[in-house]
Amino acid sequence: MNIALRHVRRSTDTSHIEIRAATVDDAPEIARLFGEYFHATQWQYLLTYDEAKTTKRVRELIEGRKTPHLLAWDRDKVVGILSWHYDCQYVAEPIAVMDETYVDPEYRQTDLGRKMVAIALYFAKLDNAAVFNFPIASGLPSTRTLVNLLKKFGGEICGVIVRCKPQGDYDGR
Repeated sequence: MNIALRHVRRSTDTSHIEIRAATVDDAPEIARLFGEYFHATQWQYLLTYDEAKTTKRVRELIEGRKTPHLLAWDRDKVVGILSWHYDCQYVAEPIAVMDETYVDPEYRQTDLGRKMVAIALYFAKLDNAAVFNFPIASGLPSTRTLVNLLKKFGGEICGVIVRCKPQGDYDGR
């Protein structure tokens, strides 16, 4: 896998940003960023975000070592996150499945997202993942940008996500 990053002239320099694996101590800052992400999406109109519950769950996921979280830190603030899990219930090789991808709006016109995707793909390859699926259901205007970025890594659209809000009884008709 070639994870070399092309030289791209962007408006914000990200060379000072540290990208690293999350630790349990990062859970509150991750929950803060997830809240920011949540309130920028269509989910805010359907669900209520719970930062305390999110902090607890993120701690559990990181402690269990089954859901890697990459964090991008600009000094003392998380400005990007990419998390995924492995699914191998029915196949011989693991499938990496992205859970969350979010870059602070201030850093979206930089190479930060590209760096994070490259690192995640690298680790998935080390873990023998056969593919890396990126389901995208946020409804953010930047979704097309993420899809275009993934295509640059050889990604292809291979499905559709449909959201249904349960309403009343379903009688099968």
